[in-house]
Amino acid sequence: MPRPRIHDVALRNQMLDEAARITAAEGVEGLSARRLCTAVNTSTTAVYTLFGGMDGVRFALYRRAADSYFEDFSQIPYNDDEPLKFMDEAMLKYRRWSMANPNLYGILFGGALKLDPTLPESSGGIPESDLRFAAELATVPTKALLRAIELGHLPIPINRVPNFLLSTWACMHGLVSVEINAITSGIQSGLPGINGAGFDEHLYIETIRSLTRGLVQTYHLDEYNEDPSTEVLDELIVSSKNSQPGENAK
Repeated sequence: MPRPRIHDVALRNQMLDEAARITAAEGVEGLSARRLCTAVNTSTTAVYTLFGGMDGVRFALYRRAADSYFEDFSQIPYNDDEPLKFMDEAMLKYRRWSMANPNLYGILFGGALKLDPTLPESSGGIPESDLRFAAELATVPTKALLRAIELGHLPIPINRVPNFLLSTWACMHGLVSVEINAITSGIQSGLPGINGAGFDEHLYIETIRSLTRGLVQTYHLDEYNEDPSTEVLDELIVSSKNSQPGENAK
């Protein structure tokens, strides 16, 4: 009779690896105690011994994704005199981490676990400690954006900061999601016209910088009823290019 597996850290990590794979491939609906434990050759008691139940598995999976991203993100140096460089590096780090961790990407940024931040932890919500973590993660990019505005490197009105952040995030998330889908399923898009697009870092950077330029132009037009000078727009693009994105993300 085979000996039962010891419920140790190695088994816990293996279970989280498998849980991430199942969730990425089939959604959280495919993740059950029996399915998970069968895949790693252990009994369902491991779920309760190591995680306290399936909710514990989902929380641990979310925390693993968050910790992994934060470990990479925290390596980006911040210089108060070069906020655009930090923003470029953060933009690149987001894509590079996502490409390296496609199973964790959907868990952290795609809502794959269907944890509801408006509910208490006992009712399927995200643990309070993880909500605080998410808020802290957004603090530095927001600080960099405000500093870039203060220095005149990013000429947008303060009241448009939330719109700018949302638009930029939507662009980053959309590009990365489509690229990951192309890699994992072999299907780039339901739109035949863009299936020939070469998904790579150059396209990612080019698209986000074009969006930034367009937003600056739109905000300036709304605020002053005129287009910004070409010097303003050119300076924005030059400043970003001079940041040499990726130097510290390799």
